[in-house]
Amino acid sequence: APAGLIVEGGTDESQVAAISDEEIFRAIREDVLAGAYYLIDYRGYAGYEPGDNVVQIFAMGSPATEALQASKDLLQKGIYANVILVTNPDLLLGNLAHENGYQHLKNGLGINANLYLKDFDPTQNGDLRSLAGRRVPIVSVHDGEIGLLDNIGSLIGVKQETLAVRKHSKSGRPSDIYRYHRIDAESVLQACGKVLAETALENLILPREAIPGGETPESDWRQLWS
Repeated sequence: APAGLIVEGGTDESQVAAISDEEIFRAIREDVLAGAYYLIDYRGYAGYEPGDNVVQIFAMGSPATEALQASKDLLQKGIYANVILVTNPDLLLGNLAHENGYQHLKNGLGINANLYLKDFDPTQNGDLRSLAGRRVPIVSVHDGEIGLLDNIGSLIGVKQETLAVRKHSKSGRPSDIYRYHRIDAESVLQACGKVLAETALENLILPREAIPGGETPESDWRQLWS
């Protein structure tokens, strides 16, 4: 479990033997040269449930610090936000990546559109079982024009919210500029909440006769995240 977070059945990460710096640097070096690397990677942690409480944050440039803070704040809400730093968008998402089928994005980093199914009992009496399927959504944040990182979700097939520079800038402290462009930690946190809520509201369409009570009423993502 992440340090300081109590998770049933988990062991505090500070009590787990760490791999050597040499191994870490070797793996990171290869990923850096391929276009992106994990700065925060919660895969394998206790309580980590893709399709339920996991979101991927792709960051590039100076707002990476905002992504780190957002990930830390989200963890306190029980949400595991991996942070992936993009070192070269063309190698990861552009023409160079297209030549090899986006190998590093899909296989190196393991970003996918897998549908994670969970069953639940809407009747509370066990007579009917139903399924809910959810994917792991994406939030990207960078201090450049929007097109640099806005295609990750479409390449993979999941929801994505892109935070980038959408208007002329102003002078000020970095914290003020980040907030003005909505690429600050709070904006990243809220974007993660939005894509998680929107993903949770996706419907699994079945024949009407298979669902007692008719259609599922439409909802707004804000009802799940505030």
